[in-house]
Amino acid sequence: MNGYLDYKNYFKDTVVPAITEIKDFVIGGSERILNRENQIIQYPVLWLEVPDISWINDGNLKRRFSGAFVVLMSAPNDDWTKEDADLDLTLLITNKVLAKMQFDAANDNEFEFEIEGAQTAHKGKWSGDNDWGWRTEFDIIGEACECIDGDCFE
Repeated sequence: MNGYLDYKNYFKDTVVPAITEIKDFVIGGSERILNRENQIIQYPVLWLEVPDISWINDGNLKRRFSGAFVVLMSAPNDDWTKEDADLDLTLLITNKVLAKMQFDAANDNEFEFEIEGAQTAHKGKWSGDNDWGWRTEFDIIGEACECIDGDCFE
């Protein structure tokens, strides 16, 4: 995982197709999901936030993507039974996303990921869709490039 597009495409092209419960994918800030709410989003949706990036130099230049994803469902207003069921389903999907990330990190050597560093929190009603779910913060570390001592400028 070298750059932002690799990061985005990993979730879009690898994680989402592997988890059949996920019906839609959005990446970006809140404006991208709010602009699609009500009629356009298919639930459950995996919303990948744009990551923060920090740098690691351990002899190889690496990028740490500090990111987050949210798994959401939409329930009718005041249908608490549906909201609870949605929270259960979105927690299961969250678990599957994390398990896929852990499996891929262990087997593909494209990036580093430690599930113990992930943090998941409830995401209550936030928009007109009455969507519910879980938001998970995580770090993925990938190679940045081959040159670290200016040798790519020679």
